[in-house]
Amino acid sequence: MMKQIFALLFVAIVLSPSFSTSVTEMCVTPVCRCSSDPSYNVTVICYTDDVMYDLNHSIKKAEEIVALSVVDDNATNIPEGTFAKFINLKYLELKFKNLKTWNGNISRELPSLEAISLVTENTFVPPSHVLKASSLQRISGVTWSSACNNKTLIKNQTHSNVTLFKKGVYDIYPKLRCRGSRYLVESISRLFAKYGFVIAFDEKCFTSEVTVIPMHRCWESANEALYIEYLLTPLIIIFNLIVFFTMATTKTLRKLPCMLLVANLALSDFFLGVYTLAITSSRHAMTYQAFVSVMSSLCPAIGFVWVVGQFAAALSSLLLTTERYIAIIFSMRPSISVTAKVCLYCMAASWVIAVFMASLPFLGVGTYTTTTFCLPIQPAKGIPHSFAYSASVVAIGVLLYIITIPMYLHIFVHVRNSGNQMGIKRDLKLAKKISILVTSNLMFFLVPVFIGVLWLMTQTFNKVSLTTREILVGSLTTVCFSINSFLNPLLYAFRDRRFRVTLKHRLHRLIHPNTTFVQHVSGRYKI
Repeated sequence: MMKQIFALLFVAIVLSPSFSTSVTEMCVTPVCRCSSDPSYNVTVICYTDDVMYDLNHSIKKAEEIVALSVVDDNATNIPEGTFAKFINLKYLELKFKNLKTWNGNISRELPSLEAISLVTENTFVPPSHVLKASSLQRISGVTWSSACNNKTLIKNQTHSNVTLFKKGVYDIYPKLRCRGSRYLVESISRLFAKYGFVIAFDEKCFTSEVTVIPMHRCWESANEALYIEYLLTPLIIIFNLIVFFTMATTKTLRKLPCMLLVANLALSDFFLGVYTLAITSSRHAMTYQAFVSVMSSLCPAIGFVWVVGQFAAALSSLLLTTERYIAIIFSMRPSISVTAKVCLYCMAASWVIAVFMASLPFLGVGTYTTTTFCLPIQPAKGIPHSFAYSASVVAIGVLLYIITIPMYLHIFVHVRNSGNQMGIKRDLKLAKKISILVTSNLMFFLVPVFIGVLWLMTQTFNKVSLTTREILVGSLTTVCFSINSFLNPLLYAFRDRRFRVTLKHRLHRLIHPNTTFVQHVSGRYKI
């Protein structure tokens, strides 16, 4: 705007020879050119070698000047008192290639000054005495770094940026959220804000002047709730590895379809234990800022393990139930049965499905980096692909568990109507153990889902403290899955006599390698 004003004035001077003699004669040397304008009264353009001397000796009535443009290619300093006579000056343009300092007191020298336009080739920050001029409203062309070039400062004492930048450090958190940002303002921007000036930022300049640090006001509290994982996680990994390797290396157990499927479940729980150990130790080892800096590389790996483990566990529960269902309902039809070979095919298919679902975020469907627990479940409707993936993961998980309920109801009704057939009674005992295991899986899966639905669909958590909410929707979810993975081997494998005998045999051989373990495994043992 200032450039346009002075350009028009210059054209008016050159092309309009009919100015009043009184105005043109106010400039007594070739250094300055005076002109008259209906809007700005008297305006002057000066080309100086000695800015203070030339202005004081080239203009007769400086008090009548309203707009002044000074061009100087050599001066590096504006001395104090340079503009002392321009008491009614409103618009000042300074075209100084090498301006470095500006001395004086502008409030006293230019009490009516409203706007300054700077044109410099070097960086130049208006000094405090300029910024605190009471009538000054706008400074354009300010350059103080390579990122902040030719910026405009506008006086606005009530602007939110002025209020915040004055502090130097301020935090902003979205409503009802633990995650926010801390803003560290550089000294020059703080100086401008101190005197009520707002910077017309672009992204490059803002980034250089304001350092944004991610903050999490519930980080420590949420992490404290995870300390129980240091007790659960080692047990999860050890118990499930024992179950998997015992069954995988024992021929008599490998021939039993249900044992193969239990080994498959143990392997999925092992993956969930690895996830829990990784996320818990990572959160405790790093500050929130450090964690955020590695989320893009850490979370995809950890989140992938979690999704694979969850889907494999849900599918294993469904396969276990289906195997018992077929064994009991079709007990009188030997042609309809689940063999170990069929189980192996089903297990392989379950892992293919689990890996496929876990790979979708790498293909742009969903993301592992929206939560600090690296879970891809963040159903934000504003991100369609993330919402669809989150909803699908939860819906499929619930569906896989819900499908087992009518199977168990049918099993119990069938057994009640079948009398006291020994084979069916024995299968029922096994089915009951599996039903407890599957019910445990379902309950520990539904608790976090139920809390998540309440959080998203209702106002229930609005009355709960932020810390409590973060623990419920974050830490509790991880703990629930961990408890489930801890209980699974105890609810079935360690209760099965065949497994216990095999395990005792292995331990006996390990402790007493030179003696013989007399008890051996039989498929007819009481289960």
